[in-house]
Amino acid sequence: MRHLALFFLLNFIRLNLYGQGASCELIEINNLENEIDPIFEKTCIYKNLKVKSFGKPDNKGRYSWESSLFLVTNSEEKEIELSDLFGSNSEKVEVYLNEKLQEEYEGHLGDPDLSECMKTIDFHKFALHEFRLDLQEGETVNFWLEYVTTSACFNVNLGLATMSYQEFDRLAVVL
Repeated sequence: MRHLALFFLLNFIRLNLYGQGASCELIEINNLENEIDPIFEKTCIYKNLKVKSFGKPDNKGRYSWESSLFLVTNSEEKEIELSDLFGSNSEKVEVYLNEKLQEEYEGHLGDPDLSECMKTIDFHKFALHEFRLDLQEGETVNFWLEYVTTSACFNVNLGLATMSYQEFDRLAVVL
């Protein structure tokens, strides 16, 4: 038991020393419209940034997420957009995210199990405001993009671009 406690203490110290990841809490909320699948509320805090996300199921139990970003200063929260977070670096971030999405998209086009659905996506350059920021407790920040697909292609309706916290810190202007 002492070894387990020491393991957790060392990992806690490691995370704090290297500043990796956000502190996150995920809670279930009773879903009055669907008694089987709950609504999820995820709140993550990284430095002075707070991201609140809600995951809501459809009638088949598949989840869609919406997020809001807040800048926390002196215990006050001010809702911001991704362009506020990255300021003068917004264009760099947008180019980076689109390059990562393009790589993922082309990889999926080459997969015989996914290619037909991928062809239904109108892939183009996406604006920064179209991405959803998802802070993680690990080493990366996720940026999700919801494509417009048919319900038969729901399994490919999300694109994902990741960024290290080190890169995120370098590009964010309000942290």
